[in-house]
Amino acid sequence: MDSRVWLVTGAAGGLGRALVGAVLAARERVIAPTRRPQELRRLAAAHPGRLHALDADITDAVALQRALDSAVTECGRLDVVVNNAGYALAGPLEELDDAGLRAQFEVNFFAAVNVLRAALPHLRRARAGRVLQISSLAGQIGSPGMSAYTASKHALEGLSASLAAELAPLGIYTTIVEPGATRTDFRAAWAGRLPAQAAIPDYAPVHEALARSAGAAGAQTGDPARAARALIALADLPEPPLRLPLGSDALTSIESARTSQLRELRHHTALSISTDHQPRNTKMPTRRTTAPLAVVTGGSEGLGLAIADTFARSGADLVLVARDHDKLERARKNLLQHGTTVHTVSADLATPDAPAEIADRIRNLTDRVDTLVNSVGTAHFASLADTTTDAMHTMWRLNVQVPLLLSQQLLPALLTAEGNIINISSYWAHKMVAGRPSAAYSATRGALNSLTLALANELGPQGVRVNAIAPGAVRTPTYERSYLEPMSAEQRDSHDRQIEQSYPLGRLGTASDIAAAAAYLASATWTTGAILDVDGGLTVR
Repeated sequence: MDSRVWLVTGAAGGLGRALVGAVLAARERVIAPTRRPQELRRLAAAHPGRLHALDADITDAVALQRALDSAVTECGRLDVVVNNAGYALAGPLEELDDAGLRAQFEVNFFAAVNVLRAALPHLRRARAGRVLQISSLAGQIGSPGMSAYTASKHALEGLSASLAAELAPLGIYTTIVEPGATRTDFRAAWAGRLPAQAAIPDYAPVHEALARSAGAAGAQTGDPARAARALIALADLPEPPLRLPLGSDALTSIESARTSQLRELRHHTALSISTDHQPRNTKMPTRRTTAPLAVVTGGSEGLGLAIADTFARSGADLVLVARDHDKLERARKNLLQHGTTVHTVSADLATPDAPAEIADRIRNLTDRVDTLVNSVGTAHFASLADTTTDAMHTMWRLNVQVPLLLSQQLLPALLTAEGNIINISSYWAHKMVAGRPSAAYSATRGALNSLTLALANELGPQGVRVNAIAPGAVRTPTYERSYLEPMSAEQRDSHDRQIEQSYPLGRLGTASDIAAAAAYLASATWTTGAILDVDGGLTVR
C-alpha cells in the first residue's frame, strides 16, 4: 500500500474528525494520536488497515515520539502533518488563573511543537512533505474574552512562519490555516466552561458578548466537511500559500484587519522612522513620511475613478471631489480595499465659490498635495448658431476656470510636495470630426492645453510639473449615457465600424488606458508641459 499517509491530531471530533473521514474516503491513510481512540473505532472498521488510531497524549513528548515512530514504520512513510488539536479558554484576562493560561498553551502551542519534533525527522528523510498548522481567525485578530486562545494561536502562527522558512529548502511546505467559525462542537465546548457571571464587575460586558457568541452555536458560517475537502485540496497544491483563511468570515475579517494595520502604518510613519540612527555630522536624507496624496476631481466615476483606483493601487492616499455624494461614497468604499486612505469632498464645481471651498477642506487634511488631477469636465456638441450662452459658460467654467482656480488654490500644497498637475483635456482641442460641430467645446479644450503649457513654464522652476492628457473617445458611463444609449442597434453597428476604421488600434479607449497615462505622468519627474495624446492613434490619421 503506497498511498499518502496523513498525521492528524484532534481527530476524535470536529474538523479533525471530518478531515480523517475525507482522507480515508480518498483511499489514503491516517495516523491519529488521540486520548479517545474509541471515538474512531467505527471509522477504523469501515476502512480496515487505513486508520491507525494511537492511544497517545500529544502533550507527552516522549510517549508521542515512540508511538509515532512505530506507526510510521508500519505505514512505511509520512506525507502530511496536520496540527489540529486545540481548545479555547474564554474569559477576560484578569479573571484567568495561571493554571488555565498554561494549560491553554500546553495544548495549543507546546503539544503542536511535540508533534512537529516527532514528525519532522520522517519528512526530512524523505525531503518532501506538507505541514498544515491549524490556527484560527483568532491567529490574525483579537476579540474581548479570548485573550488566552488568541495568544496561543498568535504564538503558533509566529512559530509556523519561521518554521516555513527553515523547511522550504528541504522540500517541505508549511501552511498556516486560519478557519473562521465552523459548525463543530468547538464553540459549545468553551461556552460550557464559562462561569455564570463576571468575577470582576467591570468585565460584565465581555461576559455578555461571550454569551451572545455562545448562543450562536450551530449558526456558524463554516462547514467542517467542506473545510476538510479544502485541506485535502491544499495538500495537493504544488506551491501552497503560507497562509490560507477558510470561510468568508475569516477572509473578510482578515482583510479588514490588514487594511486597518496598513492605514496605521502610513499614518504614523514619521514617528516610526524617527528612531533610525543618524550618523554624526551627516545630514539626514529627505524621506517621505506619509503616503503620496492625490486630489482627483470628477473622482466618483469614469476617468476620474479609474485614475484614483490606479493611484490607490500604487499606495497613494486620495481626496475625491465630485457632485454626487452617493457615488462618492460608493467609490470610497471600493477604493478602501487597496489599504489606502480615501477622503471625499462633495461639491458642485460649477458654482463660483467651489474651488476655494474645496481647497479649504483639503488644507484641513494636509499641507501637501503630490498630484492634482483636474478630471472634471463637460461637453456640449452643437453648431455655433445653436450653442446657448449658458452652455458656453458651463463648459468654460468646468473645463477651464475650475482647473485654473483649483491649481491656484492648491499651489502652496503642490509647492511643498514639489508635486504635479495633470489636466484631462481632449483630442477635440486639435482634431475636428466632420459632421459633429464642436466650436465651443474645442475652444475650452484648446484653452486648457494653453493653460497647461503656461503653468508648466511658470511653475517648473519652482519644482511643480504640469502636463495634460488628450484622450480620444473613451467608453465611460458618461459616453454610454450621452452618446451610445440613444442609438439604435443599426447606429451602434455603424458606430463600431467607424471606430475600427478611424482608430489605428481599432477600438474605443477604456478608462484604464487613461489611468495608465496618468500614472506615468505622475511619476515622470523630467516631464512637464506635455500634452499626451492617448487616442488609439487617431491623431496620426
